[in-house]
Amino acid sequence: LFPVLEEEGPNYQLYSSNMLGGYYYKIFDNHGDLIEDGFLTWRFLSIEMLDENILAVSTNAGMSLSSVKVYDVENRRVSAVLPSILGVSGDLYAYFTTDDQGIKLVVQDIFDAREYYYEIPDRCFTTDVYLVTTCTAEFDNENKNITVTYPTETGEMVSKTFPLQ
Repeated sequence: LFPVLEEEGPNYQLYSSNMLGGYYYKIFDNHGDLIEDGFLTWRFLSIEMLDENILAVSTNAGMSLSSVKVYDVENRRVSAVLPSILGVSGDLYAYFTTDDQGIKLVVQDIFDAREYYYEIPDRCFTTDVYLVTTCTAEFDNENKNITVTYPTETGEMVSKTFPLQ
């Protein structure tokens, strides 16, 4: 059903049909063994290596929001489906979440939130920041701090650093 090889990397293959109504993918570990295969809708965005052993499959969730599934191709670990990634460092990743208190930056372990999960509420995390795709997060070398860069109402990019526990 998906005979056209659209894209291939050392740890994945992405196939489509001639009608491009969806995709079929295969994810391999570093030894060439299949970790997972499955189907993606037309909302598929990308397959990319986040670092030398971490591969991410992203799909559009509507507007500027997307979801991602992450694969550790060295240790054969697979994440749950996660919200849009703002930044990654080792097994930690940052993303925005919302609840009754508003928008929060969350830093958690990609593969097991019980290993590390930390929420950062801040007034700078407005709906406009939450819904833009230009927002990024960078961890320092020791993962002790995270710097979020986001646009203001005027479009100017500003950065704010938060300590991690």
